[in-house]
Amino acid sequence: MADIEYTTTGAIARIVINRPERKNALANDMRQQLTEAFRTADADDEVRAVVLTGTGDTFCAGADVSKMAPRDVKGARNNLQRNAHALIRALYHIEKPVIAAVRGSTVGIGLSMMLACDLAIVSDTARFSCIFARRGLAPDSGAVFFLARLIGLARAR
Repeated sequence: MADIEYTTTGAIARIVINRPERKNALANDMRQQLTEAFRTADADDEVRAVVLTGTGDTFCAGADVSKMAPRDVKGARNNLQRNAHALIRALYHIEKPVIAAVRGSTVGIGLSMMLACDLAIVSDTARFSCIFARRGLAPDSGAVFFLARLIGLARAR
């Protein structure tokens, strides 16, 4: 099975992050596949809505840091930022409603993806974390932008 599954049923495109053994953490190639899946759904005139979800008990545990090259920290960081930003832009600019179906942990770029969706349906097992913020850094992948727009600037601080 692919790490990113794209299927359509009628007018609904379903994009599934399918890497439960790593809590659906996104490796670089997966971010590129997700970007392409959103672009495919956007270009398909038969698709009227998109559902984004994860396999298993986790929506998305963020970026898979185990796949980053330890010797090339700057290159890995730049690659992560470039691909993460392309993914979030593709999701945010899609012309069709995107619904996140969320359960379990939603961390880092997973949280940013959920916040960028038009609607999130969240189970009572869902937990959210912004690891960058917990380390005193600005959250990644648009989390600050989306959170402030959703709940207001005062509450987002």
